[in-house]
This record gives sequence, structure tokens and C-alpha cells, in this order.
Amino acid sequence: MDEDAGARGTRASGPSLTGSTPNQTSLSPDSVAAAPQRARLHAMGLTSAQMARPFVGVVTSWNEASPGNIALARQAQAVKRGVRDAGGTPREFTTIGGSDSGVSGISSLISRDLIADSIEAMVRAHGYA
Repeated sequence: MDEDAGARGTRASGPSLTGSTPNQTSLSPDSVAAAPQRARLHAMGLTSAQMARPFVGVVTSWNEASPGNIALARQAQAVKRGVRDAGGTPREFTTIGGSDSGVSGISSLISRDLIADSIEAMVRAHGYA
């Protein structure tokens, strides 16, 4: 948010999402072949209008295992609001989130590649922007 927008109590104009993500090109209502995928998304609660917008992956490492991760659920909700405001359809998913505090050994360096790989796999599998 820019300073002027914050002072006025309004949101700064953010980026606009246009077009569709790679896996959405087949979601056209005219595509008979995409009917099962559209049915699955409808069963998950998405509307046809939401399916027509770009899908944007919102990843969070929220969990109850570490104090540093507790607030991340709220943060993800705020990001999803921003995605909707910009014209996208947010699709939230999680990844692991470990903490080295209070334990012996340093596992965060090892887990960072696993985290990056898991996020990349989800983005590629679902065609998220």
C-alpha cells in the first residue's frame, strides 16, 4: 500500500491479473474434454466465473509446531483477498515449516530444498500463476 492510500484508509491500486494460467486453457465451457475437470472444481465450490480467472497459488507453512508459523494462516487469508482484488482465483496449499529453535541440530538448511521442491511441484502440477 502506498503512503497516500494508507493515509486515506484506502488500498493502493495493485497489479491486475489477466489471462489464464496454463492448466486453465482447457477449462472452457465449450470443451467437452474438460467437463470432468470443471465438475471436480465445481464440487470443490468454485463457480464458473472463478474458473475463468487466473488461478494463483498461495502457499503457507502454517502449523501449530512453531510460534513463528502460527500467524501464517491469517497472512495467507490476506494474500488470498489481494489475489481476488486483483482479479485472480486464489488456490491455497501448504508446505512443511520446521523450526530449529529449542532443538539440537540444524534441520532448516536441509528442509529448505524440500520446501522449494514441494512448492515447485504444486505450481507445475496445477498450473498456478
